[in-house]
Amino acid sequence: KLAEELKAMGITNVGDLLLTDPKTIGARTRATPEMAAHLQSRAQLLMIPSIGETDAEMLLDSGVASKSDLASQDPVELGRRLNAIASRYIEEGKIGGSEKPTVEKISAWIKLAKL
Repeated sequence: KLAEELKAMGITNVGDLLLTDPKTIGARTRATPEMAAHLQSRAQLLMIPSIGETDAEMLLDSGVASKSDLASQDPVELGRRLNAIASRYIEEGKIGGSEKPTVEKISAWIKLAKL
């Protein structure tokens, strides 16, 4: 339903979503402005090569809300935060142990976010 509402607003691609004010989305759809901002943050992270859906959610849970946020991270500190989040996700059955991001993968994400 939300996708239909966004399309009715003229938001038909990720670029349109990122460039639309979250308050406007909130006023014209069932999404709150906060939910719209969350969707925009998720979309930004998913545009970085090798970041998948679960990776983006873990990054958001760690406080990384944009490409520029990711670019400014220290890989070891971010890795520690993501390790704790991944452990929780494993306990909850959201991911398997092999899906925990390595420091090498996190470093690559940070480098790609800087491009």
